[in-house]
Amino acid sequence: MSATAPSPTFKNVKERVFTACGGFPACHRRGPFAGALNLTDELAYANLVGVAADGAPDKRRVVPGDPTNSFLYQKLLNTQGPEEGLAMPKSEGGGWTKLTSTQLSLVKRSIAAGAPNN
Repeated sequence: MSATAPSPTFKNVKERVFTACGGFPACHRRGPFAGALNLTDELAYANLVGVAADGAPDKRRVVPGDPTNSFLYQKLLNTQGPEEGLAMPKSEGGGWTKLTSTQLSLVKRSIAAGAPNN
């Protein structure tokens, strides 16, 4: 029996992706917030969807319906531009730690579904 992919809800993205960040301190989960991005539970959605990226102001952190052009997804895949900061998430040692395929799929499917706040 294969595992069922998690539903692409924002709640699941917060629980399965944002809280899994291995950075120290938790870069976007407590202050000071890296890249001026506060991903605490109560502010994560408002600080992501349709908001200009701090390191790439011509891009939106999350473009509803468009994972490819969402800066968050680019950073998670390490496809951001050379002047647009480092890939995310970082490990405690500061290097990039690629998310699992399940986590990446969850983020992609949530954005593709219009990034609803559910």
